[in-house]
Amino acid sequence: MDFEIGIDRLDLSDYAMLYSYTDIAITPTTNGATLEINGDTLVLNSIDGTPLDFGMFSQDDFIFG
Repeated sequence: MDFEIGIDRLDLSDYAMLYSYTDIAITPTTNGATLEINGDTLVLNSIDGTPLDFGMFSQDDFIFG
C-alpha cells in the first residue's frame, strides 16, 4: 500500500490496548517504513518512494479503538 503523511490514515482500531502512535515501533526503509505492532509487521510504501521516519508521523495519521 502507498501512504501519504497528512492525507492517509491507518486504521489500527482492531489492536486491543493500542491508543497512541508512540506505542508503535516505526523503522524507516528506503521507500517507506515498517511498523511493528503487537508482533505484527506492517509495511508502508511512501507515495513518493522516500523513507518515512517516526518524526514524520502524528497521532492524526492513525485511527485507534
